[in-house]
Amino acid sequence: MSGLTAFEHVQVAALDGVEQAGLLAHMIQRTGLDPCHGHVAALASMATCPILSLGRSHWEQAAAALDDPLYFIEIADPGE
Repeated sequence: MSGLTAFEHVQVAALDGVEQAGLLAHMIQRTGLDPCHGHVAALASMATCPILSLGRSHWEQAAAALDDPLYFIEIADPGE
């Protein structure tokens, strides 16, 4: 988490209420993502903010199942 301070804007958030829980369930059902990745995708979709990921292809497959765009940015592994 300490590496997140290098970014100008970062959002780490929990679900807030029944509506967001419903969106999470819908995201998992539409994309086939596991609950953790579904949570990330649902929050990014609601906030219209990108997902930072080491693996672009994982998110491309999920985004293809959605009507609205899912934004993601592939980052380099800081350990490499």
